[in-house]
Amino acid sequence: MMKKIVLMTIVALLLSCGGDENENKKDGINQSQDENQTHSEQSGLDQSVDEGLIDSGKSESVDISINPKTLFKVLSISEGVYDNTSALQINFNLPVKKGQAFDQLIRVESDKQLIKTDWIFSDNQMALYFPFIEAETNYEVNVSQLLSSVNNKTLSQATKISIKTQPEKKNARFISKGNTLLSTDDELPIEAVNVDAVELKFWKIKKGEVYTFLQNPNKRDIYSLKQLTGMAELVNTSHFELNDKKNKTENHNLPIDDIDAIKTSGVYFVTMMPDDDSYQYEFESTWFIQTDLGLHTRVYKDNVAVFVHRLPAAEMYPNVEVSLINYKGEVVNEGLTDSQGFVSLNSNSKHEIAYVIAETKNAINLVRLSQPKLDLSEFKLASRSYHLQELFLYAPRDLYRPGEVVQINGLLRDDDGQMVTASPVKVEIRQPDSRLFKEITWQGDEQGYYQTEFTVPSDAMTGAWSFNAKLANKT
Repeated sequence: MMKKIVLMTIVALLLSCGGDENENKKDGINQSQDENQTHSEQSGLDQSVDEGLIDSGKSESVDISINPKTLFKVLSISEGVYDNTSALQINFNLPVKKGQAFDQLIRVESDKQLIKTDWIFSDNQMALYFPFIEAETNYEVNVSQLLSSVNNKTLSQATKISIKTQPEKKNARFISKGNTLLSTDDELPIEAVNVDAVELKFWKIKKGEVYTFLQNPNKRDIYSLKQLTGMAELVNTSHFELNDKKNKTENHNLPIDDIDAIKTSGVYFVTMMPDDDSYQYEFESTWFIQTDLGLHTRVYKDNVAVFVHRLPAAEMYPNVEVSLINYKGEVVNEGLTDSQGFVSLNSNSKHEIAYVIAETKNAINLVRLSQPKLDLSEFKLASRSYHLQELFLYAPRDLYRPGEVVQINGLLRDDDGQMVTASPVKVEIRQPDSRLFKEITWQGDEQGYYQTEFTVPSDAMTGAWSFNAKLANKT
């Protein structure tokens, strides 16, 4: 059997001069263990612990030091969120001991009726959750003074509080916008809560109206919909049952494989409303491009390089017309791809270029240069520390065999995602046993782009190799 090697690219978060002196003192492999730790001055803990209030149920004990003089207290009782659903949430200043009779120590009543509860721990055991509570309901929560912390301290006092939960939420939204779909793609993802069914209308944008549509693709009101009728044609209306769990926000993949009207290449606008007339003046919307054109662009100082390939085979796509469009809708430059699917277009006004649009007789696709290069809006990044500069590493793949060439690319950006002057980057490539394989000083170009490669030895040790990078002028 052919041996395989997993390559781990590990980047030390880069700060400007005067950054944290303790940064990068640990080996890059261990850095992630400490990323989510935050310090709580009121907790009485001698070392920091994560105060994240989602996820739970893990049985491992909390390994921390606690000031023996710290009193065990209830910090708050409120309506919170657990696993995308409303929950009663109790926050403590110390981790709570597991294995206690919580149904007796924490009593919950509604309309003077005792409710059977199953409390769920947060990861750090400093919060308890009782999920799937009812909307617009009065709850009375009684926490006994006999409840214990992990260091066997009981509460300094009992706590009793009344809570009225929020009105029932009812919403449905698309998870993403401006995606490229292939004819083989058969699902459209949405997120919904307390919605039993939705109605989707699919509009195909007329070929000569694409740029006009792109000036405001995020239409949501009825007036915008009336404007849309002049630039698009309604091609399909579909009804989808969701079977949502009550009061829980859930993701659904709507099947669209049997909608033949959206299989032809083009730009499509989609509206969505709950199928109960609850939205009278607003609707949710998204848009996507049905195409077999795949685009890759690189913007330089005086030109834009464009590679076009045929999807899903990733074959070179010759004779594709590529245009650079500015914010006024004007063509800055245009050209045809060569036999390799490549074209380079001169541009002296790159900051004014809004779109790169590629077209054939039967297909269209585009790249929005005005959008963030890395869209992280759907990811939970609240635990990430702020940094003035960061180096983003990426590679064609993360699994390599002995003797193969590994290519690593990097982008150095500031805290707003903008280009910065490239600085030398010190790189250490380490084997699975942490021994140093290679050390280089990595130089970037004027765009803050870094590229390097190395060959995996034919007798290389199998396992997780690491590519550790940090600014060369950092201590």
